[in-house]
Amino acid sequence: MISLIAFAILCSTNSCGSDEDRIGCMDRSATNYDLDADLACNSCCVFPPKKGGVLFYISDASVIPRCGNVVITLSTGQQTIISEYYPVSPPATCVNQVGGYILLEVGTYQYTITSARCAPANGTLTVVEGCNKIRI
Repeated sequence: MISLIAFAILCSTNSCGSDEDRIGCMDRSATNYDLDADLACNSCCVFPPKKGGVLFYISDASVIPRCGNVVITLSTGQQTIISEYYPVSPPATCVNQVGGYILLEVGTYQYTITSARCAPANGTLTVVEGCNKIRI
């Protein structure tokens, strides 16, 4: 029994394991967080891309009856369709019931607006984290 206690004391002082510290990413928000790391690495942490929601919205009640559903196509190929308008103002968040929402990585994108009966339009948007609103 005494030898078992002595072994436990020796192991608790790290003498039965490796004497080398494990270097790894110690930032819990990183995708490669290393729970077993003893020392923080130098610039080795990998973070998921930052994202922002984009809400394209229409505030003019005449657009949908005049033009039909509005389709927004991004340079990434992603599309969203707007089938209603906001009579007063867009929602406080990008989450909504009438379309026009796309989740994107932070960055700059080109977009094209098309509909069945109105002339197309083009634009550029810069997405930041959070909800980005664009009135068309």
